[in-house]
Amino acid sequence: MTDNQFIEKDLIYNNERKSMSLNFKKAKDIDSEMYISFLLYGNPGVGKSWVAYNTKKRVLYVATEMEQTQETIKQVLNHGHSNPDTDIVTVSHPNDFIELFRLLHARIAKDGKLPYETIVLDHVGNLQKMMRRYYTLDGKYKADNLSFDTAEKEPGWGKKNKMDSKTLQIIEMFTAIPKCNFILLAHRVEKFNEASEQLVKPAIDGGDIVMSNICGKLSLIGYMMLFKHGGKNKRIINFTEDSKIISRGHINLNDFEPADLDLILAKINKEVPKNTTLEEFYSKQETPKETPKKEPVNTNKKEPVKKPAKPVIPEDNKKGKK
Repeated sequence: MTDNQFIEKDLIYNNERKSMSLNFKKAKDIDSEMYISFLLYGNPGVGKSWVAYNTKKRVLYVATEMEQTQETIKQVLNHGHSNPDTDIVTVSHPNDFIELFRLLHARIAKDGKLPYETIVLDHVGNLQKMMRRYYTLDGKYKADNLSFDTAEKEPGWGKKNKMDSKTLQIIEMFTAIPKCNFILLAHRVEKFNEASEQLVKPAIDGGDIVMSNICGKLSLIGYMMLFKHGGKNKRIINFTEDSKIISRGHINLNDFEPADLDLILAKINKEVPKNTTLEEFYSKQETPKETPKKEPVNTNKKEPVKKPAKPVIPEDNKKGKK
């Protein structure tokens, strides 16, 4: 397979451009709903997949580890509030992304939009391993094992650049899908700077340049943490813009938010105030609408007595009386 056949740079967008013309719209007619591209990272097992899947909105879940994904889905279906119509697709080869993008854009061309509110890619580390094996083995790809054997030869600079650029291109194509949220999951890694300060970063291979390029394509970056509170596990997402942690928040979000996608999207779109708690958010949704009260009928109320109508005197009689 040639490099041009791999992702086919002009697969969708150049074909669209050929038939496009400048389209002026009134500001009032533009869809005001905001869609996010979100990098969510944290330790393995902290619940990133749970958060991405645990939403009432319909999700397309693009998995690279089906066994772990199936276990997460079972837990969410039993204990969460996920949409039962959520779809799952497993990718095990770079070619799978080509077919996936073809299907998604064919659906957009047919219906005008996707049936999904959110697309989740789980996770960026396995995506990079997939690309690395493809370019390391000169296209002789082994899809049965995503782990990289250190005995295999390292890719040269030319192949490494192609690997990084194709990884970035796949992420770009997900973020470019219209009217759909995109969530990219990643593990967490700790590094130390020259001052021996601990830094928390997403586990993205390729150095700071590759990480910066990928993070630059995403509008929201959050570090997810799990801790005990009142004897229960509590998940929060850290959006604090700190020099010791890679994150990117939003003006409608607090530095620390409950790990709940529906609440985060509601705040970003100003559907609820910024200080709304998770309990308040779901209590408002579960409160049934009050039906207007009907005034009770008073059965003891007496009907008004009708006065007898005055007799009508004929005109002849009126003249006789005179």
